[in-house]
Parts: sequence; structure tokens; C-alpha cells
Amino acid sequence: MLNNKKNRAQAIKKAGKQALEEGDYKKAIKLFKESIAIYREQDDKEEEAFLLNNTGQCYAMDSQPDKAIEFYKASVKLLKKLGKLNAEAMVFNNIGHLNVLTKQYDQAICAFINAHNIFNDLGDNTGKASQLQNIGSVYRDTKESEKALDAYTRSITIFEEIDNKLEIANQCTNIGYIYFMDNKLEPALKWYKKAFAFYDELNEKARAEMTKENIKNIQKQISP
Repeated sequence: MLNNKKNRAQAIKKAGKQALEEGDYKKAIKLFKESIAIYREQDDKEEEAFLLNNTGQCYAMDSQPDKAIEFYKASVKLLKKLGKLNAEAMVFNNIGHLNVLTKQYDQAICAFINAHNIFNDLGDNTGKASQLQNIGSVYRDTKESEKALDAYTRSITIFEEIDNKLEIANQCTNIGYIYFMDNKLEPALKWYKKAFAFYDELNEKARAEMTKENIKNIQKQISP
């Protein structure tokens, strides 16, 4: 009997994921909720937690942010109890990005900081640096330049430690953009040149070309 219910829950979950892939979010939500109910009845909290996150993602994509946050928070609460720290951090990441979309910047910062702190506890440098990048981008959007620069710079330090040159280049670009928007052209030029050197080395042709255009634009403004 238990196996039959578990098999049914898995079949419904699979159908929900198929509906999600097809963009039928309302159907996916309905199916995920049915599957959650069965897993909850079976006291399978891990499956329940992951499906709560999946349901939150569906609500987010169906432009229902309040419902998405409700399910994300329920997922976080359960994952925390289960000690599934990496998954908990990823759900906080989802919450942060949704908060950015709805322009709830303070909540976004809190969510990204929570994710950062968990990745820090796990010793996951990539996760930690990515959250610093997210934090920097929120401060960029709120035009808090000094805080954005601090977060991006801290992110670069970690990406240098793990030798992730592409992400170093991306953060150099972000810093260059902040300086450019603040009309600080000399430091903007310096950081865009750093980014270009990495993109060129990595044969990232599209990004290198875009950065080269930014450099040319700034040089024209400095020496018209």
C-alpha cells in the first residue's frame, strides 16, 4: 500500500514536471500540490520540501509572486529542519531573484545574504561569490554605488582564489559599469580594460567585442 502511494506520488510529480517544461504552470501547480499531499501523508519531508520549491517556481513563472514566496518560505523552513543546507541556500537564491523582479530590494538583500551565509558555512566558495554578485547587482539597481562596488570586489577576491577567470571578468565589467554610471570615466575605463583582457584570453568573442565597444565609447568621452 505504501509503495502504491509512493509510486502514485512519483507519477504525479513526473506529470507536474512535464507540465512545467511545457509552460502549463497552472496544471503543474495542481499536480505538484497533489503530489505534496501524498508525500505529506507518507511523512516524506524531503520530497515535500523539494516540491514546495518547485511549486513556488511555478507560481513565480505564472506571475503570482506572493504565492511563490509563500511556497518558497515553506520549503526553506522544511529544508532547514532536514539539514539540507545547500538546497536551503538555493531556495533563498530563488526568493532573492523574485524579490528583485518585484522591486522588493531590502527583502532581496536579506535573501541573498542568507544564501551567502549558508554557502560560507558549507565552504562553497562559488556559491558564496555568486551571492556577493547578486548583492552587488541589487545595490547597483538601488544606485548605492559604494555598497555595490564592495560586494563586487569581494566577489572578485573569491573568484580569484578559485581561478574562475570568466566570473572575474564579469565582475570587472560590473564594476566598470558602476563607475561609468557615476560618470567616473577613468576608473570605468580601467575596469573595462581588465574585463576585456580576461574575455580575450578566454576567447569569449561576443563579450570581448561588447567590452571593446564600451572602452571605445569611454575613450571618446575622455578625449573627444
